[in-house]
Formats: sequence, structure tokens, C-alpha cells
Amino acid sequence: MQSTVFGVSGFFPFKFIIGVSAGNGIVGIAMGVIRYLIILGYGTSTDRSNIIRGSVWFFGLATLTMLAAVLMVPVMVKHPYYKVHFYKSGELDKEEYQECLEQYEFVSETHLITEEELQAMETGNKRTAYEYFKILMVKLYDLNFMIFLNFLITFTVFPGLCMHLSLFKLAPAWYFNTVVFIFNVFDTIGRYLPNYTKMSLHTLKLCIVIKVFLFILFGIFFVLDKYHYIGVTISSLITIVLMTGLGLTNGYLASKCFYYAPQQVDNELKGRAASSISFFLVTGIFTGTLFANFITQQLI
Repeated sequence: MQSTVFGVSGFFPFKFIIGVSAGNGIVGIAMGVIRYLIILGYGTSTDRSNIIRGSVWFFGLATLTMLAAVLMVPVMVKHPYYKVHFYKSGELDKEEYQECLEQYEFVSETHLITEEELQAMETGNKRTAYEYFKILMVKLYDLNFMIFLNFLITFTVFPGLCMHLSLFKLAPAWYFNTVVFIFNVFDTIGRYLPNYTKMSLHTLKLCIVIKVFLFILFGIFFVLDKYHYIGVTISSLITIVLMTGLGLTNGYLASKCFYYAPQQVDNELKGRAASSISFFLVTGIFTGTLFANFITQQLI
């Protein structure tokens, strides 16, 4: 579902991509707040009935959120604004496109399809799926790699290895939710930052270098904490700082990669470009989770 939503956002102006990306982070924060309320209501005991009640509330609210998103889809796809932009995918006929233009008063920035582009889309030859794949891999190899490495690092550290640290001697339930909440807050801030910065693709590459540096620092810190070379207070402060840095870079890189990808390809490939980035995002999450599990099995 996430891949589909990001794929669709690739047809729209940048502010919509930021909206989808930031919305992802806001939901994480909202679920963190709900989790805090459940812990306050049912405590941190291992009583089976309390665990079941808390789980029902948490996953019930998460399910309602998903259903609300699903119910919005039919409303969205019928809107003329959506149809005009989605025409770039080649899935909407020209008559319907012209009808939507007449029904809706578009500002100049929304006229993203020129007459030349319309003619090219109508007369151009349809490529095969394999040809699309080759084009995307050639044009987006750097962005695909950056989004993969970004989420591989993030999910190796968080939540995997972080769960074996401590934060001011908090109980496990409070510690886990607090670490997740800190990360989600700064991840969301990072997703909004592209709205206020004009950074080039080269600067984006610098950001991934910073991310790798944070990963190395975390590795050193993890070993020092494991063998008790640093105290609880210092360890907790370092954990907060690292979660802040990882969250900001994770959100920023995600938004920027989804922003740049559709710009690197023709109109007919914009949705597929965003879906390509989303695929490597999920692959990074999966690989990072496996890597974190491997490390914990070897060291803990």
C-alpha cells in the first residue's frame, strides 16, 4: 500500500510528495501517543488480560486508521485535480483529461503537461515492463542505492539494536515507546525540512555520508555500552542524540529521494520512479532488520 501511495504521489507537485512523506511520520507519532495512553491505562505488568486489552485498543485504532485511508481512495481518484495529473501515466484518455481541465480552475503550476508532451504521449510507442525496468535502474541507480542504504542503516539501529540499550533506567515498555517516539518526531521533522531548504542532489549524497558516519558512531557506542564502559546517564544522552540524528537524516533522505526520482524520468515513468524508490526503501527495511537480528545473535 505504501508503495502504491508513493507511486501515485510521483505525478503531483512537490508539496504533495512532502505531504505523503510527512503524513507517514505523523501517523508514527500518533501511534506513539496512543501507546503512551495504553501504558498509562493498563500499566507495564505482564498480566495477560491487560496485555490483551491494550493490544485490542492499539491494533483496533491502527486498523481504523488504515480503513479511513482506504475509504479516501475512491474520493481522491474521482477528483479532477487528481485526474489531470494522473493523465501523465497514460491511464486516462484525452477526452476525460480535457473535461477535467474545464471542470476545475487550475493554477499555472498545475499545467504540467504541455502540448508537445501530449502529442508525444499519444504517438509514442509503449515500452515493455523490462524496458521500463532498465530505464529506471539506469536513471535512478544512485537514488535507489541511497534510499536502500538509508533504511538499511535505520532499521539496523532502530528498533533492532536500540532495544538492547537503556534510557535512564526506564521500564522496558516505557523505554521502547520513548525511543520510538523520539525517532518518529525527528523523522517527521526531517520529512518536512525539504520544504524549507533548496539542496542539490550532491548535498543529498553528503547527507548519506553523514548517515554512515552516525552508523559508525552508533556501533562504537553500542560496544562501549555493552561492556559497561560508560554510565547510564551518559549512555542515555548519547542514545537520544543518535536517535535525533538518525530520525532527521532518515526523514530528510526519504522525502528528497521521492522528490528527485520523478524528475529524472519522462512523464509516463514518474509513477514507476516513485514506486522504484519505494521498493528499495522496503528492501532496505527488510535487509536492515535481518542484519540487526544477525548482529544481536552474535553479540548478545
